[in-house]
Amino acid sequence: MNKKQQSNPLHLENTVLHLGRSDLTLPKCFKTYRDMKLDPMVGGSLSFIKALISKTGFEIKAARGSTAAQKEVVKALNASLASTPYGKKRLLDNVLSMLDYGASMFEVVTTKNSKNQWVFDVISPVHLSTVTRFTFEKGTLKQVALTAAENDGLIFNDASPVELAGNKVLLFRLESDQDFPLGKSLLYGCYTAWKTKSILNEYTTIGAAKNLSTVVKVSLPLEYINAYMQNPTSDEAKYTEELLASVENLHAGKSCYAVIPSDVSSGGQSLFDIKGVSSESGNNTFNAEVSIDRYNREILFNMQTSVLALGSNSQGSFSLAENSTNLLDLFIQNIFSVISDEFQKAIKLAWDANGLPEEKMPTLVFNDIDERDLKVFAEAWSKLAANGVVQNDLETENAIRSAFKLPFVVAKEALQGDNTQGVMQ
Repeated sequence: MNKKQQSNPLHLENTVLHLGRSDLTLPKCFKTYRDMKLDPMVGGSLSFIKALISKTGFEIKAARGSTAAQKEVVKALNASLASTPYGKKRLLDNVLSMLDYGASMFEVVTTKNSKNQWVFDVISPVHLSTVTRFTFEKGTLKQVALTAAENDGLIFNDASPVELAGNKVLLFRLESDQDFPLGKSLLYGCYTAWKTKSILNEYTTIGAAKNLSTVVKVSLPLEYINAYMQNPTSDEAKYTEELLASVENLHAGKSCYAVIPSDVSSGGQSLFDIKGVSSESGNNTFNAEVSIDRYNREILFNMQTSVLALGSNSQGSFSLAENSTNLLDLFIQNIFSVISDEFQKAIKLAWDANGLPEEKMPTLVFNDIDERDLKVFAEAWSKLAANGVVQNDLETENAIRSAFKLPFVVAKEALQGDNTQGVMQ
């Protein structure tokens, strides 16, 4: 443990910066991020974002103009994706660990199905803490060296160190750049606020424990105190011991008292006294709760989850709901893009194994996060149609009905409605 004092006197901000240089380095950062998730603000924000994303459906979509055979392969890939040991939901949950650690890694294994098509056999997660070396060549991952995962007493892993080929490894990285080649954890920017808040919480707890208002004051003549300390067998010592035992039982806690001689000076002033630091008026002007609230807001801002704080104060925060949710939607759409781009490696692996042309390679697409508001859409569509911006026909109407899960119409029924006139013209 490094006990070297960083400044004289020691300043909180300097301490946090010094701790960050150590706590956020590889591989120590993985443990730091786990500790940070114990914080309600950090853990709740991560759970909120992951819930929004993991509830969203996704599938491999065939390219425009694909042949019937190519569409069959896409269908088989989707089926195999759902039938892997981890399934689609759990697979996406594992991918989203890149929010925690900056990156998430998987090994892709393909196999042939009953129709002689190459599909996914398993997409197995690999924890970053087991990686000993990444090998890149011109920005392309070529090889990953692994060591056996640490045995925690519950799960035993006797695998020897292995090496994985880069083309069979999916490495999902959040905000990867020159400074963070393995991605930047969403918790990285929260560290200063989280650590400072943790220290303030600790100081506040210590203050509550040290508050002398909970201390019982016992006043005794000086000779009783001397006898208690120097002659335990004396009557005065026994009386003092019994009195202190009674005080402990009364307070339901050991050593929750202060013994003060009742002797006074010739002027009537007590010779001894104990006074709590907090009892002096004006001595404590710092409000820790205000600072903790500020750090909580900083954490929510960095986690892109400020929407969770809407309406929690008296400043009309609900008026910002639409803007905040739109910003959160942009952030989640960016995560979708990161996942889709990297998962293309797995699709290419299976697509090439089937000997299919690269220009017809399918892509991974996600469904919409939010349900469409039919009332809002109808108002916007009416304005567009009234100005001749859009034309109403049977195909368009059925596409809209499909989006809002409404029953389809056929040509004969469509002609009877005012909003579908001209369908057959």
